[in-house]
Amino acid sequence: MSSDNRDLREGIRLVRSGQVSEALWHLRMAIVNEPGNPVAHEYLGAAFAYEQDTESAILEMQEAVRLNPRNAAYRYNLGQILEIAGRVAEARLEYETALRLSPTYARALTAFQRVSKHIEPATSS
Repeated sequence: MSSDNRDLREGIRLVRSGQVSEALWHLRMAIVNEPGNPVAHEYLGAAFAYEQDTESAILEMQEAVRLNPRNAAYRYNLGQILEIAGRVAEARLEYETALRLSPTYARALTAFQRVSKHIEPATSS
């Protein structure tokens, strides 16, 4: 995170304190100031998720993953939002990827096991 990105710091603070509507503006400005910052996209995605704007949340989390594909937490967070959106197969893939990146990631393992129960195994012909 750039040391001069006050909007990002303020957006994160607001999200963490539950002032999500106020955080949205700061996080959008943070992305204007630093479009390649995956943390800004992650927190904007979280803010959209809190506001129940699932599609925007997915897009922002996908951007965080695109910018830093080896971050297991970004993969897990994307999986969470995909699962909320009912896109269980995609969520499972994100949880699986998070586990490949961080095999001891307990929350990703729990989520992977949970969604795996809801996906029919492929049948062979």
